[in-house]
Amino acid sequence: LTYATFQKQGFLLPSIVSEIVLLILLAAITKLFIIPTVKRYNLGLKYSKQLSCPPTHWLWGHLSRYPLNHEGVLQRMRDTAQYAATFVCWLGPFKYWLEFQHPTSCAVLANSSAPKAPMLYEYLRPWIGDGLLLSSGNKWKRNRRLLTPAFHFEILKPYTQIFNKTSTAMLNKWSKHAGQSYDIYGDVSNMAFSAMMQCTMSTELESNQEEGLGITSVRVHELTEIIIKRINFPLLMVDWIFNLTPSGRRFWKLVDFVHKTSEAIIEGRRTELNQRNKSDNLEPLNITGVSQFKKRGTKHLDFLDILLQTRDEDGNGLTQQEIRDEVDTFLFGGHDTIASGLSWCLYNLATHPDYQERCRQELVDVVGDNELIEWDDLPKLNYLAMCIKESLRLFPPAFGVGRVLNEDLTIKDKYATCQNVTAVAGTTALLQITALHRNPHVWENPEVYDPERFSADNMKGRHPMAFLSFSAGPRNCIGRTFAMNEMRVVIGQTLRKYELWCDRDTPEPRMKPNLILRSSNGIHIKFKPL
Repeated sequence: LTYATFQKQGFLLPSIVSEIVLLILLAAITKLFIIPTVKRYNLGLKYSKQLSCPPTHWLWGHLSRYPLNHEGVLQRMRDTAQYAATFVCWLGPFKYWLEFQHPTSCAVLANSSAPKAPMLYEYLRPWIGDGLLLSSGNKWKRNRRLLTPAFHFEILKPYTQIFNKTSTAMLNKWSKHAGQSYDIYGDVSNMAFSAMMQCTMSTELESNQEEGLGITSVRVHELTEIIIKRINFPLLMVDWIFNLTPSGRRFWKLVDFVHKTSEAIIEGRRTELNQRNKSDNLEPLNITGVSQFKKRGTKHLDFLDILLQTRDEDGNGLTQQEIRDEVDTFLFGGHDTIASGLSWCLYNLATHPDYQERCRQELVDVVGDNELIEWDDLPKLNYLAMCIKESLRLFPPAFGVGRVLNEDLTIKDKYATCQNVTAVAGTTALLQITALHRNPHVWENPEVYDPERFSADNMKGRHPMAFLSFSAGPRNCIGRTFAMNEMRVVIGQTLRKYELWCDRDTPEPRMKPNLILRSSNGIHIKFKPL
């Protein structure tokens, strides 16, 4: 065949076009993927030399060294002794983040305006949207300001009665398990979910409606399990692959259920507020900082009331989407974190009878024979608060907080190879709370449960970033006072009703660091009525 024949038959032009298209495609892949990946990899190698890091696997990085189980957590704690402040954690051959685990390095990151890291949180977005947890920049600042009144102490006061009621209902159920090794986590989680719904949305779920409550809280838990599964399997990180799997289809079904539940609650409240506005039945609540809100007759002003009524300086409120995002965010973060903190603290008190008895004596001194733990009692329960904080130190509900740097950050690490390291904008960083809380360079005998660490005398001179269970800096947990109040009441009522202990029949819990710290084999304790 001659050239003229090829030309005549039209072979030449398609060949040239296909070669050009192929070259353009290769150039685009190189520019968009290969060059950024190589740059990111080289930057990671540079960080590794400057900050040092534990040995890595060429393919798995540190994923095989730190599996998401009890052994992985213990290995991570052992490495903290050697890599005291900051190190590079590789999540495979190319992905990595910087882990901060010393107060001095954590302070630099926590006090920055860096938003949450997409690598850790993007898989939550279809569920909780752009609420306080995931939003950033001006939107986060505006919405944080608009939501702050929802956690004013005058708003929190009536919640104490709800904590008493929901905890008493749970504790009454426990009487039939007296003397047995009993896994408390499920009951505590349901109780915390019920309390959250009543406090923040005035949606009461009575004990005879437990099936509905269980379905909702179990589905929220199932969503978190699917998300952590997705994070652990690289193929599932690709949206279209994930959506084709049974887990992906289940995820979207659950998201649809939770969204419909949230929307039904929101629309019901909006209708009620509109009707009461028309009949002028809304009573103004004259509290500094929240005086612009009106409550519904004798009902307490709650989180949802404020979401629907709050306005910025221009008179603009939250959109329907923003309201649902904030409701879904609190469905996610408002009960599971508290359930984790409560369960681990009850376990720690069960294994330390001396501290348990001291808490019980404090409750006698403060509460006396009163049936309820009142709002005014809470600040007087100092030793109980110390026990809660020490449990949160050892078993923080969130293992870390991820941020992506929006500006260059200078890391001063006296333990590193290079003591002044510049982390460039775009780098993913993690406040490694679990490692920080068990860092032997920060805490003496860090594995020992010792509430005296949080006495007024022992806290003097301690770095404010040494304890970060509620995060720190401008993006700290907006609901931290709500959480501490609930834990005081629930644990207080538990200790007034039962003596707790553990023995050979109660399995030792094994940490499972998912989105929220759980135990892979449950949290078992024994109790007997007092």
